[in-house]
Amino acid sequence: MSPQTYGNPQITLAAGGSVQGLDPAAPSPIGSFAAAMLVARTPPGGYTLVGSITPIYRVTPPNDGLEHLYAVQGIVNVTSAQTGGQIRVSYYIAGTPQNVVLDAGAHAAGQYPFTTSLFMADASVPGPSIVLSQNQPLTAGAAVLYAQIAQLT
Repeated sequence: MSPQTYGNPQITLAAGGSVQGLDPAAPSPIGSFAAAMLVARTPPGGYTLVGSITPIYRVTPPNDGLEHLYAVQGIVNVTSAQTGGQIRVSYYIAGTPQNVVLDAGAHAAGQYPFTTSLFMADASVPGPSIVLSQNQPLTAGAAVLYAQIAQLT
């Protein structure tokens, strides 16, 4: 299978790759987005959860005075029972900080997709104002996070 390209600006996916909810041929429960753009993702091997509180990646929204819709998607692959390891996204809307837990951590072995994925953010504060982070140390077990964030509007 050859790489596939979607949207304007374009998102190019490796052979067999997909961006859930951004396939223009699939109906979307939240409408159609003409300019979906992948803005950050974990490396191909994922991000190994660690024993500290750590930012995983940071995104700066466009400084255009508008609010933008983002989708963050991810899955935590736990290979050994996990203690701690909570994942959250922090962002600003109208200058007010928001924090949303995407994965509570503390799982048995298995795969755990995020349950929350859409949020609005703006550039009302200077610098990178969207941060995906591990906000609880992993104190036991082993887990890898695979995640990406796309700007939808």
